[in-house]
Amino acid sequence: MARKISSYHQRIAADNSSAIVDAAAELLFEHGYDRTSLTRVADIVGVSKATLFKPFPARADLFEAAVLGAGRRETLELPEPVSADPVDGLVLLGQAHSDLLVRPPISALIRTIIAESRRFPELRDKTFDFGTYPILAALRGYLEELKGSGVIGDYDLDLSAPVAPS
Repeated sequence: MARKISSYHQRIAADNSSAIVDAAAELLFEHGYDRTSLTRVADIVGVSKATLFKPFPARADLFEAAVLGAGRRETLELPEPVSADPVDGLVLLGQAHSDLLVRPPISALIRTIIAESRRFPELRDKTFDFGTYPILAALRGYLEELKGSGVIGDYDLDLSAPVAPS
């Protein structure tokens, strides 16, 4: 019979795991995958390597958790285009997307994903929704609105605002 873990120990494990992911993200984004030592991550957090390896048995697991965690923390605040002028609305959406892309955590995240894309090709699909999908969804909604009101002509929205990958 498995031993029940107390809520205190569960909370400590969750806190440790979160601190490990944060420290790993900082080191990975600064030094890259190959030059990030798991020993260094454990030292920064103040945990043993055994504590680090329990939730993350391989460096690749920690890398994925760090990338996904960093991306989820960054949110995209999308303005609501109110102008009937399509140029104004598109510029507003484009500016919101470019503002996201130049944030230091996001630019570091993008650089890391690009640098490690050959080793971790699946991260491209897992990180699509951090900045690209919300802007494409907002763009599609705006274009559908403009199309419905007759401001723009009838054309295939999938060409300009495709849906997220499945």
